[in-house]
Amino acid sequence: MAGIFVFTLVLSRGVLSVVDGCVILDIEEISSASVVAWDKRMDRMNEEQRKGMLAECHQAVRCGELQRALVLARRAYRLRKQDPQVWQALAEIAEASGDWQAVGFWRGLIFFQQGTVCRLPENAEARAAMLWGLGWAFTSPQDVPYRTDVQWGGTGFVLRQDVVLGDRLPEELTGVPGYWGGVYHPWARMNIRGKMVEKFRSASTAIVDYDDMTYDLMRADPVQDVTLTPDAGESYLVPLGGSEADQELNLPMGTFSLAKHEVSFLRVEKPLRLTSQQPFWLGAPILLQHAPHRRKIILNILADGLCWDEQKREHGANIPNILRFFSKGLIFDEAYSGSEYTYPSLATIETGMLPTTSQIFEAKVLTRLEPDIVTLSEQMKRLGYYCVNVMGDGEGIYNGVTRGFDRMIINSTMQPAYEGMERTIRQLEAFGETDQFIFLHVSDPHPYNKDIKCREAAQTQLQPEDIVNIPDNNSVFSRADRRNQVSNRQCIRDMDRQLGYLFAYLQEHFREDEYLVCLYSDHGCSVYSDHPWLLSKMHGNTALMLRGGGVPQGVHAQELVSTADIYAILGHYVGFAVDEKHDANLPEACGGQRREMTVSQSIYRGQTRKICLRTERYACRFETEAFTRDDGTVDASSYSLHVFLREGEEETEAMDEAVRQAFHDYLKAHAEEFMLEGLE
Repeated sequence: MAGIFVFTLVLSRGVLSVVDGCVILDIEEISSASVVAWDKRMDRMNEEQRKGMLAECHQAVRCGELQRALVLARRAYRLRKQDPQVWQALAEIAEASGDWQAVGFWRGLIFFQQGTVCRLPENAEARAAMLWGLGWAFTSPQDVPYRTDVQWGGTGFVLRQDVVLGDRLPEELTGVPGYWGGVYHPWARMNIRGKMVEKFRSASTAIVDYDDMTYDLMRADPVQDVTLTPDAGESYLVPLGGSEADQELNLPMGTFSLAKHEVSFLRVEKPLRLTSQQPFWLGAPILLQHAPHRRKIILNILADGLCWDEQKREHGANIPNILRFFSKGLIFDEAYSGSEYTYPSLATIETGMLPTTSQIFEAKVLTRLEPDIVTLSEQMKRLGYYCVNVMGDGEGIYNGVTRGFDRMIINSTMQPAYEGMERTIRQLEAFGETDQFIFLHVSDPHPYNKDIKCREAAQTQLQPEDIVNIPDNNSVFSRADRRNQVSNRQCIRDMDRQLGYLFAYLQEHFREDEYLVCLYSDHGCSVYSDHPWLLSKMHGNTALMLRGGGVPQGVHAQELVSTADIYAILGHYVGFAVDEKHDANLPEACGGQRREMTVSQSIYRGQTRKICLRTERYACRFETEAFTRDDGTVDASSYSLHVFLREGEEETEAMDEAVRQAFHDYLKAHAEEFMLEGLE
């Protein structure tokens, strides 16, 4: 990009520094020490080798060899992110380096999980830094942009949930600004929504009381005096965030008002100096230019929880607009999710890695993706797209799986299609002079718990006996009753109607070769199944379809596909390579090879480990008797293993012992990959 300006970044302190609560080496040291170098052999080491590596790490700390210790600890973290032994090693390195924020984070994870003693330093500055780190250890990675503030109350910790507003969220990346936390306010009286959030904060209200607020996160740096210098003939849009209500931004031709905690955009076509008496937030410039090697628009639509098996069974009655649009593209009928709920499944889609590879499989503990793993949005950013999440729940921010986006508009609770459709069209019109990668996450198809009200069109169809005695289950265990089914079908029809408007807009304003649209779901749902099992066909069969330049037209592919393959599919059509880090496969329908097997897992502490292996003919259901441990491992010495024919609902058991033994042998050979022990 031409040199419009350079961000001022906070440089590392000495050899070791904290980034996102993690101790890391200086960028030069990272390169020389090969902390993030990929080695498949190391990622398949056995338990004895892993323990030996941790013992070597502790010895290196005792000898003062912190750089070597850190290389070993970060390698161990890559292998098992939820292992308290690894956290302990990282805490020791942080304490030896005097980095108390990192000490707080790693010891906080241990304290949060095991309830062990967590001592604070006597020094006031060190204590404050450690409490800050503890706050991030106690923060749920699903609650974005919220964090937990931790204070010492004399006899114990005092916890308070808060929102990161007007400041940066922590990152584990170097060389790019972190996300600044703002409030989404597209059009109305300025400053109002920022004031609303501040009033909630001052009242110490629990976040559940205001988590329906929509937030606007963008990568930005605080500045007070900056000169923007585009090259001759170039035009940019510059994102700006205010830090004060009605903040005056001085331009050579006059003043411009910024709203507190709100994003505005300024067009820049010639050198321009911006100054203010207070700091304001300056995002990366958006070059207004189309490139011939890019499409004008790449649109990813996540239809959260859309059960594709049920849509096929109902012959597409609820999704006529979706089928009409993608009938001129490519539809995969046999796509399966790697996980049973959104948090790990989103990570799989955005990285092309199954949960056991990325080690991002459960949302109770904040684990992070390594900097050397290039996410889907980062690939798009490298290709020169302006990357925006116009609507989402923010679950990929703290763990890093969506870190390539320039801007993210998020709400942690609801993402209705009617709002997302309008935001997408506004985005297309406002930034139509540049090439865009847009992510739209709609939650309409997702089954909800009892605390989410049914839509009016569903309420008016239900009888009193349908709406009483509703169990307070998690959505993955939603039962097959009339309330859930009526509500789910209505929400899917609502989503389809809104997406129909969006598809009509695309066809009216863009040529077929100017766009690529990919619609997929992250998991299915249980509300249509009389035989609930977390990885059943109803839970696992996901939507996956594409349309646009280069995509085969009018194809209904029946080959097995994983949600991890979305990464490879987009790489093929957009133009980025997929390396050995990833579990993604390019399907035959896209010019690649057919999958022999899909793998789905449920990895959740305190629950049995469940694995479903699907081939073209069989579905193998494996489940341990023991519960998954806190570190993600499980004792598989006692288990059940059943093989079903994949015809119909996958409920007819195959009695062929040779087939059963073949699946057993596969699981045993890959036990470490599945984090199983004792499998005989």
